[in-house]
Amino acid sequence: MKKGTVATIARVLTCVMLITCFTGCGGGTEEVKIRREKGGTIDNSDKKAPKKIESKDITGFSCEIILTGDWGEEYLSTGGKEFNFCIKKNPAGDLTAYEEESGIEYPADDELLKGLQDLIDEYGLVYMNGTDKVTQALPPPYGEITFIADYASGEKLRFSVNNSPDADWEMAIYILFADWFSKNGIKDINTPERKVTRIDVTYKDTEDLINYRYFEIIDKDEEAPDGKGVFLAKYVYDVAAEKSIEKEHFRYPEDFFDNVTKIINDFDIRPWDRTSPLYGFNHPGSTSTKDQSDDIHIYLEYDDGYSISLYINDDENKELLKPLLDELFAYYDTIG
Repeated sequence: MKKGTVATIARVLTCVMLITCFTGCGGGTEEVKIRREKGGTIDNSDKKAPKKIESKDITGFSCEIILTGDWGEEYLSTGGKEFNFCIKKNPAGDLTAYEEESGIEYPADDELLKGLQDLIDEYGLVYMNGTDKVTQALPPPYGEITFIADYASGEKLRFSVNNSPDADWEMAIYILFADWFSKNGIKDINTPERKVTRIDVTYKDTEDLINYRYFEIIDKDEEAPDGKGVFLAKYVYDVAAEKSIEKEHFRYPEDFFDNVTKIINDFDIRPWDRTSPLYGFNHPGSTSTKDQSDDIHIYLEYDDGYSISLYINDDENKELLKPLLDELFAYYDTIG
C-alpha cells in the first residue's frame, strides 16, 4: 500500500476517533485527558467546517464551562465552579436536559431548545465551528472545554477551546439552563441564596415626592445596650417645598430580614446587579452615576458581606421594578 494512502487512512481514523470522543455529554474521554496533560498549544482545527447551519432544530447538546463569580470562597481556591450541560435522550428515549456535575435532569422542551438556538445565533457561535485549538496544562478555570450541538438535519456545530470564565456566551449558557431548571422547580445550580441584612430604598414616585425607606442609627436609645438603636425610617420628602413632610421611626420586627429576603429572592433582582461577575455583564437599565435625581435607588447588604446598589432612572426598568417596590412598601406599611 502506498504511503500517501496509509497517511490518508490514518487521518480519517483519527477524525473518526475524535468525533467518537466528542459524542454525548462532556469531554472527559481518555483522548481529551491525554491532551490536557501534555502542555503546549495544539491546533487541530478543521478550517473547512461550515460557518453556516441551516437547521434550527437542536437534537443534542453538550458543553462544559467553568465560572468564577457568585459562588463564594470555596470555589475561588479551586479555580471556579464547573458545569456540564447536556441534552440527550434518556434510556426511555425522551429528550432530556442534564447538568451532570449536580446530577439534575428534566425533560427538555421547546423553550429550552429555542433559547439555546437563540443564544447560538446571538453570540455567533457558528463561526467557531471546527475550531479545535487549545493551550494545554493551564490551571483552572482555563482548561479545555468542548461545545457540541447536533441538529435534526445532520448538521453539527462543534468546537474545542480554552475555557474563559468572563466570556459572555459561557455565562449566558449558565443563565439559560439555571433559570430554566429553576422555573421547573429545580434550583440546585442557582447561585447561593443570601440573607439580606440591610436594605435602603429611595423611590421618586412622583415629580414632587421622594419616598425613603432606610435604616437609621439613633443615639440615646434606652433599650439598646450601647445607647444606640437601629430603626426602620419611613421618610417622605417634598421636592418643591424642600422639606420633609413625613418622618417616622419604627423598630423592625425579628422576622423583618427573613421577610425582606423572601420578597427580594421571589422577585429575582439578580439581572439588575451590575457588580455581579455572572449577571452584571448584561444588566438592564442600571446607570453608573450616584446622582440624587435617580428615580430608584436600592441598596442591599447580605450576610456574607456581598452588597448590591441599583440606580435606575429609565421608564422601562422603573416599570419592571415597580412590583418589587409596591410589595416592599406594602410590607413596610404593616410595621409600626
